[in-house]
Amino acid sequence: MAHKSVLFWVASLLLMLASLPLLAGGEGERGSIRIEGRVVFEDGEPFSGAIVTVTELRGRLFMMPAVKQQVSVVADHNGRFAINLIRVESVLDVSAKSDSCVWAQSSVIQLYPGDWRGKDDVRVDLKATRGDCPELTRKSGGE
Repeated sequence: MAHKSVLFWVASLLLMLASLPLLAGGEGERGSIRIEGRVVFEDGEPFSGAIVTVTELRGRLFMMPAVKQQVSVVADHNGRFAINLIRVESVLDVSAKSDSCVWAQSSVIQLYPGDWRGKDDVRVDLKATRGDCPELTRKSGGE
């Protein structure tokens, strides 16, 4: 019986130690960063008016990550966006969606501290699906 409780204690300790980098946000450094990029549909057309959101996640021991900060901007007519963040410590999720159609959205790109630490800016290009959204029809022109 004591053997099982010791194994449980050791396993719990190892899990806790493995989670420390998440809890500390990597190496614990804080910095400012500018994330810029472009959102386009699969065919290369700009996703004008896309709502681009950057979410910083904070790891929690034995729980789902918590949202530490979240910032959103609207992409311009060419699908370009820029977001400035301060006091960044941990993993960033970058995604885009439409405010008028739930089906139009991009995949989520995760930026780990190693991707942005020591840099002033990071470029992120998002590809979005149009889904079943008639209001997001192809427009003439482009860049």
